[in-house]
Amino acid sequence: MASLKQQLGAAAASLAALAAPAVQGQEREQEQSFAAPFGECRAGYWSSTRDLDDRAGVAKGTCFVNWKHAFNEQWRVNLGSRLGVRDAGDTRGARNRLREAYVEADAGPLRLRLGRQVVAWGRADRINPTDNLSPRDYTTLVPEDEEQRIGIDALAANYRLGDSLELAAVLVPEFEPHRTPRGALPGNRAVAPAPDNGEWALKLEKSGGAWDGSVSYYDGHDRFVRYGAAFPRPATLVFSGAHERMRTLGADFATTAHGWGVRGEFAAGRFSPDCAACAAPAGPRRSVRRLVLGVDRDIGDGANINLQAFAIRRSGYSETAGLPAQLRPAGLAINRLNSEFGAHEHGLSLRVYDRYWNDRLKAELGAILDLSGHSGLVRPRVSYSVSDAVKLTAGVDYFHGDTQSYFGARARNRLGFFELAFVF
Repeated sequence: MASLKQQLGAAAASLAALAAPAVQGQEREQEQSFAAPFGECRAGYWSSTRDLDDRAGVAKGTCFVNWKHAFNEQWRVNLGSRLGVRDAGDTRGARNRLREAYVEADAGPLRLRLGRQVVAWGRADRINPTDNLSPRDYTTLVPEDEEQRIGIDALAANYRLGDSLELAAVLVPEFEPHRTPRGALPGNRAVAPAPDNGEWALKLEKSGGAWDGSVSYYDGHDRFVRYGAAFPRPATLVFSGAHERMRTLGADFATTAHGWGVRGEFAAGRFSPDCAACAAPAGPRRSVRRLVLGVDRDIGDGANINLQAFAIRRSGYSETAGLPAQLRPAGLAINRLNSEFGAHEHGLSLRVYDRYWNDRLKAELGAILDLSGHSGLVRPRVSYSVSDAVKLTAGVDYFHGDTQSYFGARARNRLGFFELAFVF
């Protein structure tokens, strides 16, 4: 029997065949005009990698190249790629990553999108518990977090149920994990292969009126590896890792009140060790609940302030304080590998920006404070548009806190950068 990915490939060929008559008809009416590619190429200097290593002084280059074309009102195609030289991982060599390559078709209330695509869900500002579909490359040297996203091969369908309601479904034939820093990982690890089965997600979304919102469900795998301790031989410790099975119910909303934007996002996830050949998932299950609530407001002509509170609640978390002295170092290391430092975590995020000189200069300050772990991240950014085609950007990522805290464990990723960009 053909795999799910092969079936999606056959569906893509069928869509292309269906599109051909429409495209040919369009060509008979008038000659097709194809838009030129567009994007941005950057050259920059970064004081450090984002791989949690000791490598410093990185000269890098990155190009985002995109091309879009509409054959007619029903059929469109979109291509997007990131070309990089020393801009990810251990910053050695060149990389070319296809982020998007899909065909999109409209048929009345139904919109279909087939191919490689970025799927981003959630309404909170940059902290999105319901955003589980598109993986990220957390080692990429880019100023904006959204540019870390990696496309996935998927079939996405959106069906309008009325003027304000839409049902979205996403089918992913093959799991793709996050790309995470490797410089600080211990050598005594045994990571299971990434799962090869598919994923799916549903979302019912309301837009328009006094408020926007959605409810969603995701059935797939955690894109982060989860680690535990194993002793294959006496006195031999191995950190064993695998991608857990993940089922998450989520919701978000956005509205306005007295000139302030108000938004929130919530997700409740159930995790368990993957056991594809078993009648039921093997091993202990755990649950994680995440909540984000925030407000934002425009100030004057170009300024904005955004403040959010977030909280995380975990079941099945084992405190290292209760471990025997000989096992405590291993427990602390597992917490760092899993980025978990307590059953309950909470904190605040702040983002403030302003624009000057007819929007040519933008200054932004971002910060996240982990109140439970007493750690944080400060991220100032400045960008200046010399012209429509040339832009300068500079910034700093400053992590602080104890080693056993979310941001303190990332102190090796402290850096400053400067980039010159050419927009085309």
